Amino acid sequence: MRIMPRKAVIKTENYTPPISGREGKLRLDFNENTKGCSPRVIEALRGIDANKLSIYPEYSFFREQLASYLELNASQLLLTNATDEAIRLVMDTFVEKGDEVIIPSPTFAMFRFYAGLCEANITE
Repeated sequence: MRIMPRKAVIKTENYTPPISGREGKLRLDFNENTKGCSPRVIEALRGIDANKLSIYPEYSFFREQLASYLELNASQLLLTNATDEAIRLVMDTFVEKGDEVIIPSPTFAMFRFYAGLCEANITE
């Protein structure tokens, strides 16, 4: 028996970001830092145990500290490992097939991608 992906997945166009000619340009679609790291960041990284860089961090302490700083309840924060994950979580949680998702243009390509996977009606 062959298991097929959902029709929305099959119909989704491949994501083909512009990957050449990017150097020296401000490209917000990839959240790139075109200036490079601050020397203070490089210095701080030298003081971190390399083993700690290979695992995702524990969020509980940071969530409490951030909530306190923002004067929020920790349950009001959604911490993700990247913007893509945040967009996907929001789409998967709140968007039903046929819902309208309004996307500004130009924008980050993943809004359209994940809205399409949810089979939303996309309005630019």
